[in-house]
Amino acid sequence: MVTTLERLKRALARREVVVVTGTGISTALGSGQPQLSWIGLLKDGVQRIADRNSARADVLSQQIEIASSAADLAAVAAEVKRHLGDDFGRWISIALGDIKPSNQRLANAIAALDCPILTTNYDTLLETALGRDSVSWAQPTSIRDVVRHARPSIGHLHGVWSDPSSLVFSTSDYEALLRQEGAQEIQSSAFTMKTFLFVGVGAGLDDPNFSPMVDAYGRHFHAADGSHFRLCRDADVDAATDVGVVADVGYGTSHDDLAAFLEGLVASIVPDRSGEVLARSRAVLVDQLRDNSALWRDDESILVGGLTDLIVEPIFLPAPHDQFVNDSALVGRSSVSEPLDADQLIDQGGIVLVAGEASAGVTTAVIWLLDRASERKSLPPVLVSEPHAAGHHPVSRVVERSLKSWDCDLAHANPVVVGVDNLRREPAKTYRRALADVHDLNGPLKVVGVRQEDALEIAAALQASDDGVAIAIAFLGRFSDREALALASRIAPAKGEEVAQAAMEMVRSRNLPRTPVTITLVIELLAAGIALEDGDTDSWVLSKYLDLLLEKHLPPMVPQTTMLLRNKRVALEEIASGFVETRTDSARREELTARLEALFTRLGWDFDAVQLLNELIARQVLKRREDGSISFQRSVYLELSAGMAARKNEALRQAMLDHPIEMAPIVRSYVAMTRSDEAMLEVVDRELDRIFNEKPTGNIFASVKQQPARKELFADRGEPEEGEDQNESEVARDGLMYDASDDSDSPAFLQGHLDELSGGRLAMLVVDLASRVLRDSDEVPNQELKQRVLIKLLHCWSVFTDLYEADLRELPNLDETVARLHPEDEPSPEQVEDLKTALVSVVPMFLTLSGMRTCLAAASLHRALSDVALEDGSTASLMRVLALYASDSRRWVAALNDLDDAAARTFFGASFLASLARYSFLADDSLTDGERAQLRAFLRRIVQLRYRFNGVQERNEALNRFEQRLRQDRLARGRTIAIEV
Repeated sequence: MVTTLERLKRALARREVVVVTGTGISTALGSGQPQLSWIGLLKDGVQRIADRNSARADVLSQQIEIASSAADLAAVAAEVKRHLGDDFGRWISIALGDIKPSNQRLANAIAALDCPILTTNYDTLLETALGRDSVSWAQPTSIRDVVRHARPSIGHLHGVWSDPSSLVFSTSDYEALLRQEGAQEIQSSAFTMKTFLFVGVGAGLDDPNFSPMVDAYGRHFHAADGSHFRLCRDADVDAATDVGVVADVGYGTSHDDLAAFLEGLVASIVPDRSGEVLARSRAVLVDQLRDNSALWRDDESILVGGLTDLIVEPIFLPAPHDQFVNDSALVGRSSVSEPLDADQLIDQGGIVLVAGEASAGVTTAVIWLLDRASERKSLPPVLVSEPHAAGHHPVSRVVERSLKSWDCDLAHANPVVVGVDNLRREPAKTYRRALADVHDLNGPLKVVGVRQEDALEIAAALQASDDGVAIAIAFLGRFSDREALALASRIAPAKGEEVAQAAMEMVRSRNLPRTPVTITLVIELLAAGIALEDGDTDSWVLSKYLDLLLEKHLPPMVPQTTMLLRNKRVALEEIASGFVETRTDSARREELTARLEALFTRLGWDFDAVQLLNELIARQVLKRREDGSISFQRSVYLELSAGMAARKNEALRQAMLDHPIEMAPIVRSYVAMTRSDEAMLEVVDRELDRIFNEKPTGNIFASVKQQPARKELFADRGEPEEGEDQNESEVARDGLMYDASDDSDSPAFLQGHLDELSGGRLAMLVVDLASRVLRDSDEVPNQELKQRVLIKLLHCWSVFTDLYEADLRELPNLDETVARLHPEDEPSPEQVEDLKTALVSVVPMFLTLSGMRTCLAAASLHRALSDVALEDGSTASLMRVLALYASDSRRWVAALNDLDDAAARTFFGASFLASLARYSFLADDSLTDGERAQLRAFLRRIVQLRYRFNGVQERNEALNRFEQRLRQDRLARGRTIAIEV
């Protein structure tokens, strides 16, 4: 067991000690002058008061004699300072200014420790003996330099006699010091990051400045190797402090032994090679990161740069990502819990469990946190990649081997920060040994990577010993646009923003997990030139992504087949075909093995089916479920493989033709790969008939009632006032963490029966499938069929919008939900009703716009959308405008002006499309002057359809004010504004 003295020596060798001297040092340096102790100084002050008021001096003397704590003495000090008044500074100067040091050996012994020196004393005896100057807490920058050992001054935490204004003497002085954020921050930071060695401090540890910091450290930082030390006589050593915040170290039987003890301490310190070891260990850690299979490169960029050049800072959450986002939404943005601070996790010490889902980047996060801790604590990092090795002490053995490889003397080696990757909870002896070794291993910090589902159980097992070791769980958050941009900037610096945006669009559209592995691979593909052209789908990029998974490097201990990539793809198509046949997304291992063996026999392949399944699971293309069955890791891999298989498997293609809605994701993948199957267009033509005969009857497509003209047009009830912008802090927060887009897996097959679905849900499935099939059938030459599908589809989009509005109105507890969303804490029933009316109308329209962007927008449809013949006043004509707008076609402006009054007068036309027109007029710099004039003409028409005027003059004045406001806003707003509806 390492003794307290040995721990002190190691801290000195690491040059992390700050010496703090108390009144005992001043007394020893000043030949026992009584005023060098705090009590002696108070008595000297009382004696000075006696010359003026002997009665008051007698009372103060009695209070000193009966004082039982530093607080009692501080109260006396306040009285002394009050009675001395303006003479206080002069008295301190006389009492302390003329004393000369007489114990040069002790001063030299303290200096020989070669540590920063702080003091709670007011005198300058150390400065005089060592030829140094003084700085006080009132000079925070200078104090910080002292703590950093960048300045040889003596730092006075309670002030110095030569500057009476800096003296912390009375109770009010202590309170004022505690309010000084700069001073307290430096002391707390030093106490956290450094090791304090208190010399000549006895009861002074209870003073009002240090005790709160000591208490706080004891509550939050439990690591024994981070303890501080107090030198005291052997008789004063309290053995219980050995595991406390400040541990006692005896230096001899009398005060006179202190100098010799310090000299011996300096002589016994083992020369420190920590700088060399630290550099070597961190270089090893970077090499281990480079070996991580998540870092794929098509060039040699991975071989250069440091750790921060290779990876992006992980997101650490106090709860699993989905729970964190849901809790955040429930409690509201104003009181949402924050992500965990990595530096606080490191400073807390103990054990940090880094928990994540498959491919969440746990290994990378462990390495990142380990490197950050190494930098912050100046300690070498050691990563244990396989803790489940056979034999005893599987973790500590690796640590010892690492230290030996760095030529470290194990008996005097510095502590290390340890990372343990892939600790798995399982009913095996190797797990129990690894867990015990992690718990028992000495060190200020242990970072352990675990599976998310194991985190709570492993934490409970580690806490079972109840030894006070701090245990924290940091769940990995999924990446947002910010992290994707940081990754893309490293991989493709010249086009980082463009690549990051395209990558995140693909990840979200295909419900891929927003993990570092997935986003890195997608960015690599896009950066390598496999980019999406306008109108193309992402199926080809997804196919290349799956190829990467099938080819990526695996650890040597994972058996791999000799199959080529194309062989593996054929095997995946066979597995997917089996799932489609049974309309299930998983199968027993035995069933899949038999199916693969039959495939290999049919094709004459000499491969091992069991070995292939194990490899596909290791590559995270397939996964083993809790019930023992096997499924695809993500449904999108099943959809893609089945779609590829259907190009050669007529039975599979016929199953899709017979059940297109139930198998919609697979149909979409198939059409995106073939692009020329006319039969699929004929199928969706029939499927549209499910809802084509519905007529919109809700508020969205009803005509707006003319309202009396108001000063601010387009600011009616239910519409935000013009000029409202999104709060910038909210935007920043959105970009940081609160990316609520769903990346959970979605089923490949429809769950339930079509007749069980609500009208809005059924319409959504129909228009989604029909839109994607029409968009991706761009090589089908039958233009008559495509035009017929398009006409039906545009009407059905309006049916979906209408039915979704009806579904919203039927939601249970809708009023209660809207009340919680209202910005007022206690909205009135009228306010709730107004917001509900706005939401049930606005949400379906924005959802329709978003849906069209996702599954219908394509340059190949611009001409068809512009030329298709539609009935006057039809809702389909409104959907044509929106589809062109969603496709970024400038033809939407002309289509907007082609709307007749019946269509323009609907809430959809007069409010939603008018809002898009105003937004584009103000913010779209790509518009020509002619197009902007067309938008202005449409808005003038909407003004006349929406508002009643008292005569031509009022109408003309209102229109002129409105146009003037438009022009002013365009000049004033050289930025994007919020769309107002």
